[in-house]
Amino acid sequence: MTNFDLVKKLILFPLFFSFLFSFITTPLVIFIYQKLGWVEKPHRPKDTHTYPVPRGGGIPILISLIFTSIISFLKINTGGELLEA
Repeated sequence: MTNFDLVKKLILFPLFFSFLFSFITTPLVIFIYQKLGWVEKPHRPKDTHTYPVPRGGGIPILISLIFTSIISFLKINTGGELLEA
């Protein structure tokens, strides 16, 4: 196994997967929060937003990082056979 293969498996795959999962699910969560009315409405003079802002946009990012960490951990502990094609 070359160093580049190791970098692909330990850095590039988790980074790409986490980004892709977050990129796809964040707009979905924001849409759901808006439909459910779970938004922060600006009501104080010091609020920077002038429109309602969904407060759950970071949830998909956290979930993607946890999910990617678990997959990477399992892949390392099983010797790489878990996700090999």
